[in-house]
Amino acid sequence: MNARAHFRVVYPLKERPAFHASGFVCAVADVSESGMTLAAPIGAQPSIREGDRLTGTIRFRYSLPVDVDGVVLRLTKQGAVVVRFDELRVPWASVQAEERALLAKYPR
Repeated sequence: MNARAHFRVVYPLKERPAFHASGFVCAVADVSESGMTLAAPIGAQPSIREGDRLTGTIRFRYSLPVDVDGVVLRLTKQGAVVVRFDELRVPWASVQAEERALLAKYPR
């Protein structure tokens, strides 16, 4: 695996994209080509456990929506859900577009 697959875009609270799956919507706290961390359920709290498969769409603010499919690796003490993508992953171009937009809006 290349090192780039581990680069994560960490979102400020107001900029978080939404993950839409069957029956619930969650904010995406961070994302890379190979995974994401979900936080702050917007709809009904789903019953998610380690090993569950999640399939849905990430609706980004600064790039096109992306369908993803992955497995829940772990649940954090803060209630976040860490997901590793399998077949359907986030394209590198989407990760780059999100990072560029955030850096333009929030320079370091």
